[in-house]
Amino acid sequence: MLYLYRRVIFGTLTRADLRNILDLSPREKAIFAPLLLLMLWMGIYPSSFLRPIRASVDHIVAQVHAATDAAGLRRASLP
Repeated sequence: MLYLYRRVIFGTLTRADLRNILDLSPREKAIFAPLLLLMLWMGIYPSSFLRPIRASVDHIVAQVHAATDAAGLRRASLP
């Protein structure tokens, strides 16, 4: 992505020092790897992240339903 960004924004690079810029240094890869793993984990096993917040979300949804019922607003029936 950095290569494509650089090509779109700067076009053909004429300065030699800019042509030698690497996409990611080993340090940046080490920082990015845990974030990538966390993102994959969230995509494959979302229940491990959603289960802890389920009670809070259910409480908020119940409050919203109660408020809409009290205001006389119609809402679609949800399962």
